[in-house]
Amino acid sequence: MPDTPFASPTTSRQLLQSDSYRGYNYVLEIHLNPDEIKDPPITRTISCPSLAVFHELHQAIQIAFGWANDHRYDFKTFDPDITRHHNPPLGGIPGLNILVSEDKILWISGGRFTSSEPRRRNPVGFNHSEITHNPLTEEGLGNSSKDLWLCKLFDHPSFHGLTFEYEYDHTARWRHKINLIGHQEATNRFVCTDGEGHRCADGVGGPEEWNMLVAGYHTTDPTPEQRKMMKWYECRCPNGDPEGLGPERVQKWSSDDRDEVNQKLMGLRFENTELPSC
Repeated sequence: MPDTPFASPTTSRQLLQSDSYRGYNYVLEIHLNPDEIKDPPITRTISCPSLAVFHELHQAIQIAFGWANDHRYDFKTFDPDITRHHNPPLGGIPGLNILVSEDKILWISGGRFTSSEPRRRNPVGFNHSEITHNPLTEEGLGNSSKDLWLCKLFDHPSFHGLTFEYEYDHTARWRHKINLIGHQEATNRFVCTDGEGHRCADGVGGPEEWNMLVAGYHTTDPTPEQRKMMKWYECRCPNGDPEGLGPERVQKWSSDDRDEVNQKLMGLRFENTELPSC
């Protein structure tokens, strides 16, 4: 498909079920902690094969944002209707609709969570009644991020118009808001097409600590804590920058940065040739 607005769920499913369908690429605009990291914002735009799986998208986001890939992750969708109908929110997460991780898929059904792990009860962080078999698994959605196609969620009528999020490091809570902004012709690889802002420091602690670190480089008199953080960032941070984060450096995102990211993304060339029954 050429660059067009996101197709309606009905149109998308017709495309997926047609004999001529061979996939297309989603154009995803991804924004790191947009409510907390603003000066500058950190964003990346990635073109992703619709027949890739969510674990491959995780790897692509890690490369595009320059993360060290040292922590667990998950993908979530949010539905405002769930927030209105459930108080307190299920799982303690307002509006949570589905959670996809490396080892499970959790799904809200009939006011409680179901899971791709039929015998598991009360996963960590979800204090609810018995976890049952995930009905979507029967539709061929898979059991984890490693076998769940992107098109199974992005083109599923139940998820049209919902908010998607990728969270990396559940302690630091690096939350990446994902917006599907269009389609492109199908390719067999991920490509980063745009971006803004220097990569964030993996291990700094979270958005608040990142902002404190950046502020230390933007003052003539950093606090002792900021000086300590700056030394750590330049010398010991797993994805740090020995040149620091001065006003020009923290804004840095150039065509050279994009090309470097895309060179690394070449290693994620998409190999799936099977047509899923979406």
